[in-house]
Amino acid sequence: MHNQLHKHSFFEICYVLEGQGVYLDDGTQYALETGTLFCSRPEIWHQIRS
Repeated sequence: MHNQLHKHSFFEICYVLEGQGVYLDDGTQYALETGTLFCSRPEIWHQIRS
């Protein structure tokens, strides 16, 4: 499951309750796992894949 590559005009704060995935932020990939807290910055292209 994943969402489309997108951006916002605001900060978005996310917390991974369970599982794992990948967060793509402005071309860089970051591993996601249970307990990860991360923030998407305004006007930066990003995507969450699990």
